Amino acid sequence: MARQAVAYFAYRQKACMPMQCKGYWNKWQSKMKHPYSDGEMMNTAISYISIFLISMLELWGGIPIGLGLGVHPILIIAITTIGSMSGVFIVLYIGTKMRERLIKKHPVKGEGKGRSLVMRTWDRFGIIGLSMLAPLITGAPIGAAIAIGLGESKKRIFAWMIPGIFFWSSILTLLGYFGIMIVK
Repeated sequence: MARQAVAYFAYRQKACMPMQCKGYWNKWQSKMKHPYSDGEMMNTAISYISIFLISMLELWGGIPIGLGLGVHPILIIAITTIGSMSGVFIVLYIGTKMRERLIKKHPVKGEGKGRSLVMRTWDRFGIIGLSMLAPLITGAPIGAAIAIGLGESKKRIFAWMIPGIFFWSSILTLLGYFGIMIVK
């Protein structure tokens, strides 16, 4: 009797191989489908990467793209903040070397009556004012370049740009998200 049972199970095992027992295999396969098997994972990754790359250049560009792609607002805030900070980091790394070259070619002029608006604003508000306004008005990388040009240290620029970028990223994303919710 034991030999018959072993032989029967061996037969059933061979008989229900994926190509031979199509009905059973297809039922099992449909239940075990991977959640991202239809390309959704690739689309999600492309969405996140595009938001990141666009926000490296301009915060204003990454937020509407993220909202248009249907990404969750918290993820948009995180991705655009990290993207803008990456842009600032790149500018800080490249900008200090460029500033040194420019100062060698064109020395900084002394104090005088004809000082520019940028210098007067810098004297009044400093790095804190620039880091809070730059992500909104000029973009964080350009604000970092301005701060480097005015002689601020890289650590202070990076430290003060973080709250400015996070603040404007949060405000603009939430305004856009709730604006869309009101329209719907």
